[in-house]
This record gives sequence, C-alpha cells and structure tokens, in this order.
Amino acid sequence: MIVFGKKCKFIFVIILLLVGSHLRGEGLSLSATGNYFVSSDKNYKDYYGSGNVFPSVKLTINLTKGVYLWGGYGYLSAKGETKGLKLKLKSTEHILDFGVGIKLHISTLVSFFIDGGGSLVSYSEDSFGSTKSGSGFGYVGNVGIRVYISKSLFIVLSGGYSGVETTINNVDLKLGGIRAGGGLGVSF
Repeated sequence: MIVFGKKCKFIFVIILLLVGSHLRGEGLSLSATGNYFVSSDKNYKDYYGSGNVFPSVKLTINLTKGVYLWGGYGYLSAKGETKGLKLKLKSTEHILDFGVGIKLHISTLVSFFIDGGGSLVSYSEDSFGSTKSGSGFGYVGNVGIRVYISKSLFIVLSGGYSGVETTINNVDLKLGGIRAGGGLGVSF
C-alpha cells in the first residue's frame, strides 16, 4: 500500500521546479483549474452523488516545441450519507498525476494538447465511526485546449479519465473516473 503525505508532495514539487528551472529556456507553465469529477465506482456515486467538484494545479515543462513533461495535484473532498440509516460519510482524495504530453499549435492563440501518465491517489473515508485509508496507482489521460488571452496568460479547458483501483479493508475501490474542467494558466 502506497500512502503519500506532505513530504512526498513537497519533494515532488521541488523536483519539478528544479527540472523546470533547468529547462526554463524551453518554457514552463502553471495552471489552476476547477474540475467536475464523475467516479467510476458505483458505491461511491451512491453515497457521495453522481458528481463532485475539485480544484487542481498543473505544471508543464516543455522539452521541445511540441513535447512536454507535466505534473499535477488535485484535492477532492466529498460528504455523503448511507441510504437506509442516513449516517454521515466523508471522503478525501489527494491526487498526484504525472506524465508526458504532446501539444499542437492550431494558431498563435490556440493550442490543442493530449497527455497521459501515472496517477497516484491517496484515499481516506470517515464512516461508521472509523477512518479507512489507503492508496492506489493507475493511469490517467487528458485532452484539452489552451486559448491565449495575452502572451503569457491562457484559459484552459480539458477533459480526461483516470483508472486507479485499490483494495481497502477487503473492499475493492475504483478511485478514478471522468474529469472535465476549466481554469487559468500562465506560461513563463
């Protein structure tokens, strides 16, 4: 079982920044988005609803004009209740994604991207008076578009799917699902 905490996230960000400062001549961008998430786990949808909103950040480091490395972090928190007894539930997911992507410049103001890689999700649920936690590793894929509103500021719209599964207390969980979001970014 892989569980990551603040130290792991901090080290990940430092590594990305160090690599990014080395490659800065080729380009670096940072974006923040709001995402709508639909879980691929039926039980999760039954308890927490069919969709939830979560924030995320994404750092991209251009290797060439059309290829980049990327890393992202998202935080999903949801409240729900059981069907019969109406007992309160709360779940949180810390989502750490990373990989390689390709971007195609459609014009000077618009670019299309597709990227994929790994997804590490740390999950915790407070239910029935106890806390269950664990993590899983899987894959993630995204597609999207950037529309530049100035030389360095852009709007990003994206969608994707993550396939992450794990077993916690002998219960199989699907921690991934469909994501769609939009936000703002800046390139350096």
